[in-house]
Amino acid sequence: MLRIGAAPPGSTPFYKAADGLHFNGQNGRMIDFGHTFDRERGYRVFFKFQDSPASNTWGPDSLLKWCDELTPTDDAQAQLKATAGRLARQCVKLNREWERLGKPASGVPTDPAGSA
Repeated sequence: MLRIGAAPPGSTPFYKAADGLHFNGQNGRMIDFGHTFDRERGYRVFFKFQDSPASNTWGPDSLLKWCDELTPTDDAQAQLKATAGRLARQCVKLNREWERLGKPASGVPTDPAGSA
């Protein structure tokens, strides 16, 4: 993961304002989301517009706190909260394993192993 600094306004789904953090899906603009790995901070959740090079990344504990504080006002927000919470819980587990392994620079090994 390459960190560059603040993204231009409107290029990412989440943005900071004086009254806190906000989500703006820009009327259904397509959003990618998933896990990303930062060798210094571990596994994080990312959200990005499909047509933008910039993304938001969240530490899993911070994202879980945001999810706890969010009271959905519609089905789209409820789905966002469920997806964000699921991804954050997965990152918590990945980070536990990463730390158990001594924080390898390449993250948790994902090579197939064993036999069936």
